[in-house]
Amino acid sequence: MYTRQKSEYCYSLVHGTYETHRGAQEKVKCESETKKKPRPQIGVVEVLTAEASPEFYYTAISSIACYSKIHGYTFHLIYDHEYRLQCPQDDKFFRRHCVVARMLRYYDYVLFLDADIGVVNPSK
Repeated sequence: MYTRQKSEYCYSLVHGTYETHRGAQEKVKCESETKKKPRPQIGVVEVLTAEASPEFYYTAISSIACYSKIHGYTFHLIYDHEYRLQCPQDDKFFRRHCVVARMLRYYDYVLFLDADIGVVNPSK
């Protein structure tokens, strides 16, 4: 059975100091005080038409969804008719690019893929 050993230091994150058992106080830089480079927000988007059957593309779509989850990306499978008011184009190709353009505001980068594209090696 693992028992946690008492630390030599007693931390006070509110004040940013710690006190040793010897009574000395020292300033601690909290993790929130250090500036980390933020990780870019990446969205992976696939747009289907209303006529398309996601079951037909199940293997490809699920491989992209898994890849996105492994790498911390947000995956979106969108039906273009959900954006019919914002993207009134008659041509499905122009309409899906309009949908992707609307997604750009939420991410630093967007990867747009056709629904029939799959991932072969998710670790890369």
